[in-house]
Amino acid sequence: MDLVEHARALRAHTAYLHVADAAGVDGEGLQIGDGEIDFERLVPVYEGFDGPIITEIWRDHERRDAGSKSATERLRDVRQRVR
Repeated sequence: MDLVEHARALRAHTAYLHVADAAGVDGEGLQIGDGEIDFERLVPVYEGFDGPIITEIWRDHERRDAGSKSATERLRDVRQRVR
């Protein structure tokens, strides 16, 4: 089962999302678009989701949350493209 299939299977049970990109097994907390996650396939799964969405960019607190702000913008861009 790939990530999108997994997300679809759990969608009805999802209360909140922690979002970041990833690469391989250990490359977590990457900026949206810098890893291997296909957000153009994943974002539509959560269309209409009204729970909290938290971006989690690695060591972002050291940059005054600039990465989280950028991640939010990138997710908005993806959402606009897939509509």
